Amino acid sequence: MVNVLTMYMPLLRGLLKLVGVRPQAVEIEPGTVLRFWIPSDDQTTSNANKKPNKPAVVFVHGFELDGILTWQFQVLALAREYAVYVPDLLFFGESFTDRTERKVVFQAECVAKGLKKLGVEKCTLVGMSYGGMVCFKMAEMYPDLVESMVVSCTAMVMTESISRASLKRIGFSSWPEYLMPDTVMGVKELLRNATYKLPWLPDFVHRSILEASNLFYLHVMFGNRKERLELLDELVVSDKDFTVPHFTQKIHLLWGRDDIIFNLEEARNLKDQLEGKATLHLIENAGHLAQSERPFAYNKHLKNILASLHDDGKRKQQLVGVRSQAVEIEPGTVVHFWAPAENPSKTRIGRKPAVVFLHGFGFNGISTWHFQMLALAKDYAIYVPDFLFFGGSATDRTERSPAFQAECMAKGLKKLGVERCTLVGLSYGGMVGFRMAEMYPELVDSMVVTCSVMALTESITRSALERIGFSSWAELFVPETFKGVKTIAEICTFKSLALPDFLYRDIFQDMFINYKKERVELLEALIVKDKDFYIPNFPQAQRIHLLWGEEDVIFTWEIACNLKEKLLEGKATLHSLEKAGHAVQLERPCAYNRQLKKILASLHAN
Repeated sequence: MVNVLTMYMPLLRGLLKLVGVRPQAVEIEPGTVLRFWIPSDDQTTSNANKKPNKPAVVFVHGFELDGILTWQFQVLALAREYAVYVPDLLFFGESFTDRTERKVVFQAECVAKGLKKLGVEKCTLVGMSYGGMVCFKMAEMYPDLVESMVVSCTAMVMTESISRASLKRIGFSSWPEYLMPDTVMGVKELLRNATYKLPWLPDFVHRSILEASNLFYLHVMFGNRKERLELLDELVVSDKDFTVPHFTQKIHLLWGRDDIIFNLEEARNLKDQLEGKATLHLIENAGHLAQSERPFAYNKHLKNILASLHDDGKRKQQLVGVRSQAVEIEPGTVVHFWAPAENPSKTRIGRKPAVVFLHGFGFNGISTWHFQMLALAKDYAIYVPDFLFFGGSATDRTERSPAFQAECMAKGLKKLGVERCTLVGLSYGGMVGFRMAEMYPELVDSMVVTCSVMALTESITRSALERIGFSSWAELFVPETFKGVKTIAEICTFKSLALPDFLYRDIFQDMFINYKKERVELLEALIVKDKDFYIPNFPQAQRIHLLWGEEDVIFTWEIACNLKEKLLEGKATLHSLEKAGHAVQLERPCAYNRQLKKILASLHAN
């Protein structure tokens, strides 16, 4: 029987060729050769005068597979926007040496020399597990080459204490016993410990692995057995010999929340070791091999991180003058923003009125407000945060109230240099917006609220859920399948679009897989008892506009009128949009934008 991976590799090579990536052997010194996957138009030593126009990103693999099998999904996703380099470390893939050195420092030295021979002057390293340790050593040894790092499920150094704890968690006595199995059952055990949920494989795949006449899979993973055992022997360092280096680079930690090899505690310890220089990002339902197990979620985080690291004015997100930026609110709490590409305090952006868009409970910030960003970024300084547990924002704190969301948004805006702003909030974002206006009147000088309420009281909840036919908010907004996303679209629009199922599946995978437990907790913390509800005293100068879809069945036109007349007591102006439901800014973007532009022009007439 033909081995599955033997059949797959030509296909993968073909895909890599299509995205502009090719293999290249680089002689580091006589007897030492590293195989790289590099951009097809890469400048080599024979063409070193040609400068790349894309940021260089170098992917360094772990101990299980070679470079391209480890990072295939990331290379295919990023090769158009970045100059991608993927080395095989020594004794993996087609890289080898006749020297006897086996330490991580030698791997780091060889990769750095190889990159310099390929003409790479500055790069971002992306490393996982063993590759992450190589990345840390490269960053320490070659700060002129390494300007930033993204490391996944790794340690700065494999100390004795980290090694003992990790092996105890996975039930092995040594790293060779775990990482160098000599049976297919051993391979399956390796994968079981390295994933959150080991995917089911059909029988023919298992038969191809077991096929004695073709051990391609075992060779790829476990070839050069003697040399790899020597690498593992040199990997563990005595605790007393380890000191934390001084890193000058920007560092991001991108972690599978359910990794049991380097678990979440290890991730937080690593972040603490880096003394505030690192930002921690978590991927739900992912283990040690997060980049392979949940490639779409991993790529989404990685793209946001790389975009924030490389704000060169040519990234797609900068077409409207905004860039992706992660803001650490406090240790363990990070809010992702789309913010002006230029520093407001140093450029003409500072003379534009700041407008902050707060999304609802379905999508993240940019997916909710992209039509408005495109329409308004020329005239306003646009800020679009992701709420905690949406997009690239997360916290390790247990607070889930709208007040905590409001606090984090306000602190993030202040860290970005925003002194005064207009809030534009939809649904859940409107509720957070009302809390921000109450808590930070010096920051919020006006608001535009769409299809929302001041607070989600028990009585409002009962009537809204009865109208849409659900027993709880979580039943609607934390769907279990893509069909639940279709239901959200049907309820939130006046006339739902007939989209193919594969689009709903993509939306479900991209927007609704992560943070299910935390989102349920957010919804539970949202509901307020009627007797506990109070009307804040908003300053008279804090102007409020209500912009509503007339056909909204969640927060109806009646609720909008009640909000204007009874709760805001004449302080608000109500505007309506015909033939539009709850997600009015997506359903009728041109009409919504016309109204919003008029409102903002009236608020910022000077």
